[in-house]
Amino acid sequence: MCIRDRDEEVVQSGRKLRFEGNYFTLDGRPVFLYGSDTYANVYTSACENPWTWNLDHIAARDYGFNVYENLQYSNPNYVFNDKDWRRFEGMAQLCQRNGLAFMPCQLVGHNVAIDDALLEKQAAQVKDYAEHLNRYPGLLYYLNGDFRWEIDEFEGSNEGLVVAEIELASVDQPFEVPPWAGKEVSGDPRYLNTSLSVRPYRDW
Repeated sequence: MCIRDRDEEVVQSGRKLRFEGNYFTLDGRPVFLYGSDTYANVYTSACENPWTWNLDHIAARDYGFNVYENLQYSNPNYVFNDKDWRRFEGMAQLCQRNGLAFMPCQLVGHNVAIDDALLEKQAAQVKDYAEHLNRYPGLLYYLNGDFRWEIDEFEGSNEGLVVAEIELASVDQPFEVPPWAGKEVSGDPRYLNTSLSVRPYRDW
């Protein structure tokens, strides 16, 4: 399978995705978007290529999906090269050809609690991506910086307990513990919500 660079006929044949009146429209009709996400390995794996991407898109469409989500990769220093752009353009064109909205996700697994210099690099990558693919009518891209801490401050019989949680892609994913965080309690079953409902914090 050959994908031509910047095939405007394919690009413009894609479904028209818009967000209006607090809901999405696809080709002018209100719609609930549904699909399944894929990962950056579709671009780099030896067993993945535009032919397999096309087969995946056809299967997704035939199962009734209307969105193809892909969790994108980032390069060192957050700069994409020509090979990266050909991959992303190819994926976007195949989505358009197969009637799927393309939903690439930027900054997966990247810390959002960063200094200004790194934030500028990340912002430049996202801007560059938007400028390269902005002419696709069926494109919905989003940011997914990870390492967001969620703070639960309990009340009632658990008053005084404050728990900070972070979601990681895997249990061995590295992250920095902020200076305000206390002891690690992930392995302590007393902190589970089910346990706190039976034996609250004030009774410890």
